[in-house]
Amino acid sequence: MITKAEIKKISWYVQAGAASPVGIGVPLLSIGEEHPGTFSFPQDSSYLEKNEKGFQVYHHFDKEETKKLACQIFQRYEERPELFLEIEQRMIRLGKELETAGLALTERELDPGFADDYHAVFRMAIAVWQDSYFPDFFDVDEELNFSLIFGTELPDRETILKLMVTPSPGLVQAEQISFLELCIALKDGKDANKLLEQHAKEYWFITNDFETSTKLTAEDFKKKAEDLLAKPGGYDALESEMENAARLREEAAELRQGLAADVRKRLDFFLWSALFRDVRKKYAQIMNYVQLTIAKKVAARDGVPLETVMWLLPDELEDAITNGVAVYKNKIANREKHGLFFYTKRAGEQDRVSGEEARDLFDAITNTFLSDEAITGNPASAGTAQGTVRIMLNQADFHRFKKGDILVAPMTRPEYVPLMKKAAAIVTDEGGLTCHAAVVSRELGKPCVIGTQVASRVLTDGAHVEVDANKGTVRRV
Repeated sequence: MITKAEIKKISWYVQAGAASPVGIGVPLLSIGEEHPGTFSFPQDSSYLEKNEKGFQVYHHFDKEETKKLACQIFQRYEERPELFLEIEQRMIRLGKELETAGLALTERELDPGFADDYHAVFRMAIAVWQDSYFPDFFDVDEELNFSLIFGTELPDRETILKLMVTPSPGLVQAEQISFLELCIALKDGKDANKLLEQHAKEYWFITNDFETSTKLTAEDFKKKAEDLLAKPGGYDALESEMENAARLREEAAELRQGLAADVRKRLDFFLWSALFRDVRKKYAQIMNYVQLTIAKKVAARDGVPLETVMWLLPDELEDAITNGVAVYKNKIANREKHGLFFYTKRAGEQDRVSGEEARDLFDAITNTFLSDEAITGNPASAGTAQGTVRIMLNQADFHRFKKGDILVAPMTRPEYVPLMKKAAAIVTDEGGLTCHAAVVSRELGKPCVIGTQVASRVLTDGAHVEVDANKGTVRRV
């Protein structure tokens, strides 16, 4: 296990968000397994807790070692570009199997063969994650990414931002384009049932995260479309957003044509990694629905609150399906009080720590980068704005967000898009120029600062701030 003295010597990068152990446990356990030939996080640690905001995860890894890995990823791509397409194809194949088998499980009772079938689905999910971490390595150092892509002759900042648009729509955009089509059908009085059924089949998971989960139906999307059409200007706003996103893609495509062939090839790979991340996100959201649905079944059978079962990790949930939650009573009570800490020095060597030591280790890491200095990050979408800080850690907070507020979050995911549309500006703790917050903020034309590492923990909810996304700063006013 890592010591506090060793923690102080490491420059940490943090990722954070709403996540329960039963949900986020799949990628965390995958990090701890040895997968020959793949890349994994160096000096990796995670802390899980439940506070007044809900379940939270804080994921830390060695920043300097991750920079080396980012360089190795580009080198591997130069040597064997087909490797990454093979990884994507394998992920999609496994992901489809996972969706089919996982959804079948959610429709079953906890019968005698359930635990074995859950184990098979759980192992599929581990396999989906095992090759998929590398896009996160590009979040750590923006300037390094620029040098890896463009070499020594960097374009100006404005041009770089225009180039950082994926050539095809990502997960959120694709869902919104499909949703717009069914809105048009309803608006024109056409029979939209087939469109609704297809949309629900493709995007039923779109609002899920690692803490909350639901399976949206055609009726859910129909109501959402009807609400949008009934709202003055609602349809026009969505249509305008999609047109703007298409325009940005066209502008980026034209700019890419003017790049040298080797630069364009590296940029294409970098942008592909952002779309790859969306594929991973899709199957993570699907697996989280499976996990939480099974957790509900176990909680109902054992007569315990769902929150109790959500403290279990996926391998423990597998055991609880057969042997019950009661065997984990003391372990869960300890986690509720002190949280749970993971540490993986290298793949295949993972420790789990609970009790007071878990919180002490987490605090030691947090203290290495929290300070009273000005909040700075990377500009992801230009502009300035002032407004009231609203720290959004999970979906339970979303009702508090008002039009014109400053959205502050560890990171954003598809479920944050309605808030991003209302926000005056967006500030995140993590992410690079192809992360969700960066891509969506540029499409919406909202000022956005990413990669602050500390904003959601240093800023006070309700404070008034100025966001300067031209310089990458957040200042209290």
